[in-house]
Amino acid sequence: MCLFVALGSMSLRLALLHSRPMPRPFVADEFSYLLGAETFAAGHLTNPIHPMWEHFETLRELVRPTYMTMYPPGQSLFLALGLKLFGHPWFGVLISFGLFAGCLCWMLQNWLPPIYALLASAVLLARISLFGYWMNSYWGGAVAAAGGCLVLARLPSLARRAKVKDVIIASIGLVVLANTRPFEGLVIAVGGVAALLWWRRRLHRPFGELLTLRCLLPLLLICGAVGTLDCYYNYRVTGHASLMPYAVYFRDYRIAPPWLVLSERPMPVYRHANLENTWEDDLEKFRRIKSHPAQNLADLRVTASFFVSALCLFPMLIGLLLSRSYRLWTAAFLCACLCGTLLITMSKTPHYVAGGAGALGVIVAYGLRWLRAAAEDYGPLLVLTLVALLCLEGRAPDKGESWQVRSRDTVSPRTIAMKAVGSGKHLIFVRYSLDHIDKSSEVIFNHANIDDSEIVWAHDMGRSENKELLNYYHGTRKAWLFQPDATPQELVPYESADQYIPATGRTYATGFPATENPISEKASWVSSASAIRTTPGVAFGTQSGSPPPPYLDSAALLTGTWGSDQFVQITVHWNGAPGTNQDYDEVEIRLRGTLGKNWDRTYNINCRVGTPSRDSYIQMGRANGPPDDFTPPLAELHGSTAACQDGDVVTGTIVGSVITAYINGKKVIQGTDSVITSGAPGFGFFHQGTHSQNSDFGISSFIASDRLPRFDVQGQAASPARPKPDGLK
Repeated sequence: MCLFVALGSMSLRLALLHSRPMPRPFVADEFSYLLGAETFAAGHLTNPIHPMWEHFETLRELVRPTYMTMYPPGQSLFLALGLKLFGHPWFGVLISFGLFAGCLCWMLQNWLPPIYALLASAVLLARISLFGYWMNSYWGGAVAAAGGCLVLARLPSLARRAKVKDVIIASIGLVVLANTRPFEGLVIAVGGVAALLWWRRRLHRPFGELLTLRCLLPLLLICGAVGTLDCYYNYRVTGHASLMPYAVYFRDYRIAPPWLVLSERPMPVYRHANLENTWEDDLEKFRRIKSHPAQNLADLRVTASFFVSALCLFPMLIGLLLSRSYRLWTAAFLCACLCGTLLITMSKTPHYVAGGAGALGVIVAYGLRWLRAAAEDYGPLLVLTLVALLCLEGRAPDKGESWQVRSRDTVSPRTIAMKAVGSGKHLIFVRYSLDHIDKSSEVIFNHANIDDSEIVWAHDMGRSENKELLNYYHGTRKAWLFQPDATPQELVPYESADQYIPATGRTYATGFPATENPISEKASWVSSASAIRTTPGVAFGTQSGSPPPPYLDSAALLTGTWGSDQFVQITVHWNGAPGTNQDYDEVEIRLRGTLGKNWDRTYNINCRVGTPSRDSYIQMGRANGPPDDFTPPLAELHGSTAACQDGDVVTGTIVGSVITAYINGKKVIQGTDSVITSGAPGFGFFHQGTHSQNSDFGISSFIASDRLPRFDVQGQAASPARPKPDGLK
């Protein structure tokens, strides 16, 4: 019967290949497992560090001391099996799911009568589904679940009598868990031993029987042999037998610990903004879950719903309430242990606790048994009806949305670029926006043998660093620049790409502590002909107030090289002078600006200062360099909501070709332009009229960065506190 369940699940999925083809990888974890699979299929334990490794850093993969997946080898070994035997890693997924289905049925037969083992297997497999991510991704789940079933299958036999074959099978299950989900496998092992002690005590069986040489020897031989191989694998990948690849990746990249009971780590040094953003976002999630226990419980409920539907809770609760079977309560104890591990774990992906799937099946089966007994003559009909409804209920809510996002027709940034470049050898430099966070849309994933790949994906690290990679390939590859976060996404030949400058990590903040004319702050600024003046706490312009033309805005730009994506935030100062409402007085944010004699080239966001009215406005435009050479406004807003008053925080950002302006954290206008690709951030003022003075309005603080701060700029929380005048960082 177990063989029938295993082969049946595999055959049914194979029969659906015409409508549900083999999936594409989607999330970073899958690419990492596939890296391990390609490595193992090639007969290697790891890959040497690439000479240009900094260009290839990505999520979930080690690039040094060797190039390899960060995960334990179990899942990758099954993928490698499919790749080696059938030419595609998905067949390894198929084999592992069939193995899990057969092991689940066999395990339940060791705990329950065969009919209930079959019914519980059907319910659980229908819930996890042939269309769920355990079968339709490369993420894992089935291998660990099969290992857990092997361990749990022999608990009843070991409770009654210690046999060598039972120890061997349980030991195999333990090493499978150790090489897929080590932490959760340890919890299952410890919980299983505790349950075994309690079980044997109830049966009046001495625990010493399990400590005899005939039981310990196969356990030590199997676990010792596989443990030695694991240590050798660690040594080859990390250089230390006791140092797992996961620990190396955690040390080099992650800030938040995997368990809520641990403390945050110091921030590592990141070479790429997208990695820093992703792991800082991970840290924010850690803090949110740790400070809100209700959120932690809500996440646990979502994970539980993957295995158990609301309808399935009915027979399970009946079994738990009515049954006194120590087998049932042993399974419930193991499930409780795994729920406890999820409560202290930040991420709660269902395959983390896959090893306990068999224990859950026991609870379902006991519920069905008691339901049959309680309904008496109608029991069989009621049980079969309920099982049919549970099987027809459909698959569980999926982590990663399963097959839909992995189909051959799915459009992703990576597939867009792959189709666009066509055949041949290519090198694609990927330029993420500065606020990019991994949302399962990463593209920089390479094959195990990077240099032999048709497409090499690399971070855009600026012209000089990119040139080193181009020289490494000696012109043997067509080079491209890909911007997956642009709208629309841009893929252009590298030689024709603009002079976009990646982030330098520069930040400047000032509250204008000194009196200066023009503003200098230790040569940090360059001013226009109409200079910017400062007095302690305020910066303001020096225009005459005469009507243009010519336009002689007061302006100041920061010195030095800045990345092309920029963030500027100012705090408006206005002393309430009524004449400002009659004049045209504006505060300005400047992005990608350059200043020179009779030259002013910049993206400009200007906001009229004064009491809100229908004459208030905020605009954005482009100054093209020569005097009075402007494009029409790229975007503008008129009316009372566009006014800038004393204390208002105005923010301007440019990311790629998208320019956005905010007032007090609320987005007010947005435009798109790609003419100016580099320059420095700054600020300025426009004053036209005779009813007010330049010093009546200005700004009281200024912040600029070419790495967007880690906050939600749409929200009020986006506005940082007034900065200290600590200058360039």
